[in-house]
Amino acid sequence: MVDVAGAVDDPARVEITHVERGDAFQAPDRIRIADIRFDPLDEPRAEDRVVRDFQAGRGGRVVFVNVDVAAKVRRDPRLGHLVSGADLVLADGMPLIWASRLRHTPLPERVAGSTMLSLLAARAAAEGVPIMLVGGQPGSAEAATSRLLQANPGLRAGWHTPPFGFQNDPAAMVSLEKAMDGFGPCLCFIGLGFPKQERLMERLSATRPDWWFIASGGSIDFVARGDRAPVWMQRSGLEWLHRLSREPKRLARRYLIEGIPFVASLLTASAWTPIGSDRRGPPR
Repeated sequence: MVDVAGAVDDPARVEITHVERGDAFQAPDRIRIADIRFDPLDEPRAEDRVVRDFQAGRGGRVVFVNVDVAAKVRRDPRLGHLVSGADLVLADGMPLIWASRLRHTPLPERVAGSTMLSLLAARAAAEGVPIMLVGGQPGSAEAATSRLLQANPGLRAGWHTPPFGFQNDPAAMVSLEKAMDGFGPCLCFIGLGFPKQERLMERLSATRPDWWFIASGGSIDFVARGDRAPVWMQRSGLEWLHRLSREPKRLARRYLIEGIPFVASLLTASAWTPIGSDRRGPPR
């Protein structure tokens, strides 16, 4: 059954810090890389956290940080609260994983937003959890929903593609929120790119404490097109080359001019920082 909701400092500084989470989830200490604190979870644990909390009536926000996001936060620290305020902050970039290993505070693995969308859809279908896709390029949310429904029989899924600039259009925001509330609490994937999607998630979650909002970047588009990089490129940190070859005009600056220098600085500083010199225990 298809439920349609609407129409078509040092960039390498690493440290351990305690994060208060309450009784619902006993989170491990976060690991700090490039001034961003990451939850050291692998894909199965992240997936389990989201689904189990949703089933218990607890919502939250998931943010995936790749090199582009980390670089933007470095350039504009005012964006930091959009990441640090999330309930789960996951590393979606192999350079961040490599930096954590160089500092001997390793994150378990890259947790990619595109992979998590597919994994959570499969888990949702198996356990009767609804999902909704919001954003993406025109037509992408509908196409991605169709693909996910075909791959996961029994999945209850909705989609909504808001118009460009909808965040500043009160009528468009009302339309979005009506579509969402008509669909009901779910795992809601927001694909607008950083920081637009994080700002929207922060706004929507304030009045929907039993929803999970999951920052999806280009994941909705990838699922719609079915054109992610081969697994070997994903695992070796070369997925960016695949994306660059698909959209060179849009992505050349992000990857070649901004991304490569940031990664070089990140890894160099990680390799030369004395081990343990920037660790912190739980706050007193």
